[in-house]
Amino acid sequence: MPGRVDQRYELPLAVLGLLAEREMDGGEVIAELRALLGLGYRCAWDSVDSTIEALESEGLVESDPRGGAAIYRATTAGAGRAAVGWRAVEQFGRGLTLPATV
Repeated sequence: MPGRVDQRYELPLAVLGLLAEREMDGGEVIAELRALLGLGYRCAWDSVDSTIEALESEGLVESDPRGGAAIYRATTAGAGRAAVGWRAVEQFGRGLTLPATV
C-alpha cells in the first residue's frame, strides 16, 4: 500500500538512521520521516514513540531531557547498526530486519 512503512522493520531503521545523522526531538523525527518518505506517508506519534522506546531499550538510542522535551540521538552501537542496515537496504531492497550485530 503506497504511503505505508513496515512498522516492524523499516520504521526502526529509518528512525535510527535519522538519529545517527543528528540528535532531534520526537516532532523533528516525525517531520524528517515525512520529508524522507514523501507526502503520502502518515506517521502517528505513538508509532514513532514506541519505536524510539524499543531502540532505547536495545541500547541503540539514548535520550537527554532538555527544556521539557526529550532529545534523542543514536548511540555508537546504534550508529553502527544504522550504517549496516542502510547498506543492506541499498543492496537488497526494502523490508529487511536490522542486523543483530554490527
